Amino acid sequence: MDLALYDGERLLVCVEIKERASQLEMLVRQLKAYESVVPLSAADRGNDPLRKAKYLVRRRPDYFCGAAIGVRLEYAVD
Repeated sequence: MDLALYDGERLLVCVEIKERASQLEMLVRQLKAYESVVPLSAADRGNDPLRKAKYLVRRRPDYFCGAAIGVRLEYAVD
């Protein structure tokens, strides 16, 4: 993740920054493929969406946000 916001030890928000809106939208589409199951033991080298999904599962932020020029996406992490 490009930015993480904490309140003390608690991770509140993870933010991913992309240059173009299309890059951000593709990442979010690919992340959604891992909504039901995240293979935590799978290799993620070169697989950015899996790496991000693992990060979200392991770190449990309250929110995940994505930003690119002209676009901002915000999600509650559950």
